[in-house]
Formats: sequence, structure tokens, C-alpha cells
Amino acid sequence: ILASGAMTLLTGSWKAGKSTLVSLLLDRRREGGQLLGRPVRSGAAIVVSEEEPPMWARRQATLDFGPRVCFFCRPFAGVPPLGRWRRLVPSATGLGLGIILPFSAVITLLFGATLAALWRAAAPKSFGIYMVPLASGFIAGEALIAVLVPVLLWAGFGTP
Repeated sequence: ILASGAMTLLTGSWKAGKSTLVSLLLDRRREGGQLLGRPVRSGAAIVVSEEEPPMWARRQATLDFGPRVCFFCRPFAGVPPLGRWRRLVPSATGLGLGIILPFSAVITLLFGATLAALWRAAAPKSFGIYMVPLASGFIAGEALIAVLVPVLLWAGFGTP
């Protein structure tokens, strides 16, 4: 369910069982095993939680999370202002694309976004005029190539 090396945000209603699920998962990650009929690999974990440290200590007494779990409990002194949350949480669209798309596509998006940010800083006027049409052209071109390449391979041009 969780991707190796990835960040997972677990949200839900109060008392829905989120902390219980995380506790069981941490217990299984200590040595590996199964959770809900799925294999769980041994590994380290970082948990950022709004629950107090004593709550996690009580769960640790019942289950054994092992030494490779790091907790950041109550990272904010209070409810942070919206601007601070925006700096901490990636956009939903970007996060969704990062999960669904393969790395080769994500790195291309990162490269394009970096070039766009540099362009906007260096020449805001031309950026405002040409950025959307240029980006649209790249997107359409990539879509056409994504269709054309399999057709050419199917027709016998090139090697699969």
C-alpha cells in the first residue's frame, strides 16, 4: 500500500483508527511480516504526529516499534497560519502526478518547472506572453510522440 522511500499522508476523521493502523504498521516494519494480508518489509520510519509523545509511548509498550522509528510529535506550537501550511504541503496536483507518473516523466516536469521559474525571474514580460503557449505546445508534442512511437514500433520501425 505504501511505496518504499515515499512520504505518505494518512488523514481521516477523529477516532477512525489512523494511529492504530500506523502503530501496527510500525510493529510489522521492525522485522518484516504481514499486515492486513499484505507483506511488510523491515525498515525505518519517520512519524510526524499531532499526538503527544506519551500516547506513542503507551503504544510502544504494547507493540514493539523497534529502534528505527523517529517521532516528531506536535511539531507546531499551535495551529499554523495558512501561509505556513502552504510552504509545508505540496500541491495536491503535483503530489498526485508524482505518485502516478513514472520517474522519467516527473523529472521532465521538474526540469520544465525549474526553467519556467528561472525564465519568470529573468524576463517576466516575455514569460507572461509566451509561457502558456510554449508549455501547451510541449504537452501536445509529448502526447503526439507518446502515440507515434508505439505505432512506429508496431509497424516495424526501430527495435522495441
